[in-house]
Amino acid sequence: MVRIHPVPGFSVDPAYAARVSPPPHDNLTALERRKVMEAEPYSFLNVLRSSYDYPPESRPPPDEVRRHAAAHLQRLIDEGIFITTPEPSYYLYALKTPGHRQVGVIAELSVDLIESVIKPHERIRPERADDLATFLADVRVSSSPVVVTYPADRQIDQLVDRVTSALEPILSFTSDDGLHQTVWRLSAGDRHLLEDGFDGIDLLYLLDGHHRSAAAQLHAAQEPGEHYLLVAMFPSDQLQVGGFDRYVTTSVDETVILERLAEQGFAISKLTEIPKPPPVREEMVMFLGGDWYRLVDQLPAPADVVDALAVSSLHQRIIRSVMEADDADVSEVSYVPSTGTLQVVEDRCGQSKEVGLAVLPPTVEEVMKVAEAGGLMPPKSTFFVPKARSGVFLVPR
Repeated sequence: MVRIHPVPGFSVDPAYAARVSPPPHDNLTALERRKVMEAEPYSFLNVLRSSYDYPPESRPPPDEVRRHAAAHLQRLIDEGIFITTPEPSYYLYALKTPGHRQVGVIAELSVDLIESVIKPHERIRPERADDLATFLADVRVSSSPVVVTYPADRQIDQLVDRVTSALEPILSFTSDDGLHQTVWRLSAGDRHLLEDGFDGIDLLYLLDGHHRSAAAQLHAAQEPGEHYLLVAMFPSDQLQVGGFDRYVTTSVDETVILERLAEQGFAISKLTEIPKPPPVREEMVMFLGGDWYRLVDQLPAPADVVDALAVSSLHQRIIRSVMEADDADVSEVSYVPSTGTLQVVEDRCGQSKEVGLAVLPPTVEEVMKVAEAGGLMPPKSTFFVPKARSGVFLVPR
């Protein structure tokens, strides 16, 4: 049973929503984030910024960055950019891009229940979770919902359809990157219906926000009292899954890489043009030394649900074994959300001399199976698009 709680705090003033709610932090490079923050003082990136979002030559220590974040947040509140909600409420939250729309529920979950009802599928880096827990302790706010999914439920679907059809939204705006966001506040009567619906859900599956979820648990362990996690809950049948392209810095010679790939059971073919993203699990593409290669896995799929994933083969047999790279070390392997075209991979590798790799991401069903089995995928195995945005809801901690 998933026991949900209404959200207290603030919501962004509709007049400022498009200016406040930024593109996802992880989708932008540090330089791109700086440009957004310089161009838009109301952007919530100014609150979320880390030391790495400053130029290297003028990078302040982390504690000073957090003080600046807290001060910037207070300025936004003082200027009326966020509006106090009359009472804790549940919200419906629609994300719309060309050809796709998904509607989720914005609620809070008790941090004490995270381990029993939310199933993760990726490992976390302890130092990253520690940083985010310190941010919570110093800045005292949540605004980036942890995204989870649940098996589509008829009772919840009917409530969502009725509310979004009958009620006027409290927010409806389009961000600079084209994402349209719409928010409805549920009435008191509908709150009980929503809670009853989630009482019938056994588990939630963590999609985006593994480190934020871990940080909330760390923060709760350090301070007495009740603690909650801000979540955006979307039904599994509405989700789109994208992937990450990998960029590997390796000292292994190109000839040795090709020899080792053959030893690992991959059939290798050199391509004469930029390929399309891989359409099946057995196929991967690689940009190495100025050339594209198609790699076809000739080994049978393992029985283990995690090992059978294409991303697992990529990490275990190619990144770690063939290229001798540490996939948890950002100086050796970096991850960029796939754009649907591999021209961007060639452009980057042509300048950086990295090895570019693209692979078919797991499906929503595979993510849920891995989570249920207690398995953990390699880093950045999935990228769910569109992503819930920061700066729409603001919850004091």
